[in-house]
Amino acid sequence: MESQVLLTIQNESISFVQALKYLRTTGDDQAFILKILRQHLVEEEIKKNDNFVVKSSELEQSIVQLRTQNGLVAPEKFEAWLQEKNMSYESLRDQLEKRLKAEKLKLEITESKIQPFFEMNQKKLERIALSRIVVAQQQEAETIKAQLQENPESFGELAQKHSLTEDRYVKGIMPLIFISQLPEVAQEPVRVAPPGSIIGPFALEGGYCLLRVEQFIPVELDDTLKQQIRNQIFEQWLAEKLSQCEVKLHVL
Repeated sequence: MESQVLLTIQNESISFVQALKYLRTTGDDQAFILKILRQHLVEEEIKKNDNFVVKSSELEQSIVQLRTQNGLVAPEKFEAWLQEKNMSYESLRDQLEKRLKAEKLKLEITESKIQPFFEMNQKKLERIALSRIVVAQQQEAETIKAQLQENPESFGELAQKHSLTEDRYVKGIMPLIFISQLPEVAQEPVRVAPPGSIIGPFALEGGYCLLRVEQFIPVELDDTLKQQIRNQIFEQWLAEKLSQCEVKLHVL
């Protein structure tokens, strides 16, 4: 392995070991090794189960989807892309088959756990629309809050004038977030506040933050959320598997 060539740069050969040393120098070796370990665990798990069979029609559909998404419908473009990737059609089919089997493994591990996970974590999955004003001093935040109590409709104007964050350009309106993403000090006050309420100030964002509750977004177990939960459950499964592995690195 010391002399096994991984790639060449201007006719200079870089061995697998040298490549790992470069990754270690840049601090990227752990992430690289983790990807190898994850894929090894997935493929070993697939070998244990004969149910992960990919039908020819599934594989062909996956190839069609790849070609369509990458603008490779024309045969000459597809052939040029394969050459650029230094890949044969057979090796592409093999890669896609492994990915499809990995998806089947993920489905088997996670499918029965999605609904219980959703029910257990429903509060954490609640999303909310908020606006905010962030200032440097608590006294300034208190003064602005007093102004808002007299004129609640001035929130956007005051955000544009005083807030330190980039969303001041859109009157303090924040992207939708999960309530669980808020700092703990703000989660419960926000959760129980009716829309239109001004919450705070809290010591957040390196300053003091006032929040206005705009709208609560009902939690629905739609396809997007299902996929997010599926990914999270699968990551937990992988992490548990990794914690049980004894790993030794034999390259210095």
